[in-house]
Amino acid sequence: MRKELLSRTPIRVFPVADIKKGRTITIDGAVNDAEWSPPGFDGSEPNRHAAAIIENLLNGDQDPNPTTAYVETDGTALLVAFINTVDPAQPISTTHRWGADDAVEVALAVTAPPEATPGKERPFIFRGYPDGHFEGSTESGWMEQEVAHSMKGVEFAAKVVDAKTWTAEFRIPFASFAFNPTTQNRPILANLTVHKAAGKSWVQWKKRKGYSWQVHGGQALWLKPFGALPYLPGCRPAHSRIDVQMAPGAPEKALDAGPGVAVANWTKGGNRLTANFGAVRGNRWQECRFEFTSKVDGNAKFELMGSSDAWTYYDDFRVEGAELANPDFELGDGDACPGWTFARHRNNKRVGHGGADVLRPPDGAASGLRAARANHNNRVVQVLKLKRGQTVTVTFRARAALPLTP
Repeated sequence: MRKELLSRTPIRVFPVADIKKGRTITIDGAVNDAEWSPPGFDGSEPNRHAAAIIENLLNGDQDPNPTTAYVETDGTALLVAFINTVDPAQPISTTHRWGADDAVEVALAVTAPPEATPGKERPFIFRGYPDGHFEGSTESGWMEQEVAHSMKGVEFAAKVVDAKTWTAEFRIPFASFAFNPTTQNRPILANLTVHKAAGKSWVQWKKRKGYSWQVHGGQALWLKPFGALPYLPGCRPAHSRIDVQMAPGAPEKALDAGPGVAVANWTKGGNRLTANFGAVRGNRWQECRFEFTSKVDGNAKFELMGSSDAWTYYDDFRVEGAELANPDFELGDGDACPGWTFARHRNNKRVGHGGADVLRPPDGAASGLRAARANHNNRVVQVLKLKRGQTVTVTFRARAALPLTP
């Protein structure tokens, strides 16, 4: 399932950290280690920041003189630094003509949620040149007044270091590309591009053809200081769904659906209930609740499921009216989880274990340390003993288990 999801996700998540406490970054064009703390520079936190390597040419080859870029945040803006190496046989340009002179570009688009039509985001474009000039562009579809508004508060500076090196720094306020982390820390589609006058080459962060400002199919920025990502661009939304099915031999319509659950009308006999709570996000646990009543004494499968092409975490079960063993998955170790079994289903038939599991989510469980991970075809199952006339109330928490955890 992980491999399937990755194949449908044409992005890579690039984690963005905040500036280390006690340091400041001055936008003066001089990219120095003391300010940007590149990988390996700070002995106390050697992996605090990652470097973006811009080396992909439009023909699929790699540029022999790649650019190194750093991306950080100060809490209100995105900061981007470029260290550009060029062919010293041609002087670094001193004018600012896009497509003719040496230049750098940052393209940013806040992603739409996975329920929206994919690929419709329009990036804001920020360009800068060695002479210190910077500008926006309407090429992605924004009107001139919208571009002008996006440039408010943007800072840029550049410095020619020597005959083969020039550096640049951007500070781009969140408002310039419509990012509001106080409402939701959405991933930001991004592409970084360098145009080199020597050889008239376009060098991009992403490895694909297209206009430099096109951000789909490339990278997505995760601003870590604002918490976990709610979803990943390119991934279908995860759903919270639990089914309850009476064991074979039970009389028809042996279950009465209560709040939060409905009879599955596609099954024979009316003995399957589905509690479907819709899409859940990866940055918070959503509390869910449903009720049902059995008309007979008997056993029923209690199946943790979800959507067919995304994983869901489940945890912190509280059940009244029936006994649910190991409700927070803390008993057991490794693959063992007393009370629960794991099964892969296809066409409503068990075909093996699959990828359902109980594990420690990298960013924490809802209760304790462990949670269950399931989807439509990879289920975590327990058998409940039901009593005639007894209403069963189930409360639990669920969230999306993102397939890419940086």
